[in-house]
Amino acid sequence: ISVSQLGNYFSGNYTFRDSKLNTYVAPNDDDVINISTNGGGAWLVIDGLQDIANLNINFPSIFNLNTGEEIIINVGSINIANVIFDTNDAIVINLPASLNAFSYLKYRYNKISNTWYNQF
Repeated sequence: ISVSQLGNYFSGNYTFRDSKLNTYVAPNDDDVINISTNGGGAWLVIDGLQDIANLNINFPSIFNLNTGEEIIINVGSINIANVIFDTNDAIVINLPASLNAFSYLKYRYNKISNTWYNQF
């Protein structure tokens, strides 16, 4: 069996935790970040050179989500004083109003309840 056949077998039969769509951004004040998923969730890393006063983060459209998808948000060495989340008509449990340096958020989606649950 070839390495590519083995890779295709595993990809088709198993879900890997690293199947999230990775996005790295260095936003400015009042920027908008759209979180996209690829069916496996998303990992958003926010960092930059200076603190941010205002940032808008848009969750993915509920029409393309599956139960169990995760969104992970990591903040680097910056502070974000005011974060406005657009949840695209989903319920999101425990959304913060600000994000501190080195903070971490993790949400898991449930399609039946149309809810993103905070995962600690």
